[in-house]
Amino acid sequence: MLSAVGAFIELCMSSQNLKIQMKDFEATAEPLQEWLTTTEKMVQGSNSRLHDLPSKRREQQNSCLGRGLILN
Repeated sequence: MLSAVGAFIELCMSSQNLKIQMKDFEATAEPLQEWLTTTEKMVQGSNSRLHDLPSKRREQQNSCLGRGLILN
């Protein structure tokens, strides 16, 4: 019976240690997840602009013409 109690206590301690390790991992992973999310949004925005290069070019030309610049 004593060994069963000892095993139970050891199991409880292992469970607590695992919880602590999981919290540490989550705290470490959170900044990485934020960076990945931000990077994904930037890539998606860049990708959508690549499909609209003619409009982007006209927008740039109009902006330069309004300032008196001429693009070749």
